[in-house]
Amino acid sequence: MPPNSLVPASLRDPAAPSGDILKALDSSFTPAHVADRMNVHIATVYRWMDRGVNGVKLAFLRAGGRQRRVPRADLAAFIVETTRQARSASPEPPRPERRPHAAADAAGGELAGAGW
Repeated sequence: MPPNSLVPASLRDPAAPSGDILKALDSSFTPAHVADRMNVHIATVYRWMDRGVNGVKLAFLRAGGRQRRVPRADLAAFIVETTRQARSASPEPPRPERRPHAAADAAGGELAGAGW
């Protein structure tokens, strides 16, 4: 008996809308799996889903009410778009050189000039 025999034919039919959902769930990841693959904390993945990064949100499907699943194609699109944005962003201007003792050196010069 094939494993698909337990699933009603209407759900197995790729032409049916519900068949598309099942196919999407088969090629999707849990937020924990995405976090593991991307080497980030799971809270970061949920933040990408809820708030996004520079206007780009990580798309997901809800399975069973609360469970979230990230389709493989949507994860790839998220990575491509955020990488493109990061590469096209102008680099930060260089920071001025820090001189932690500059004020002390200037005060020492003034004291030396005053004869101290």
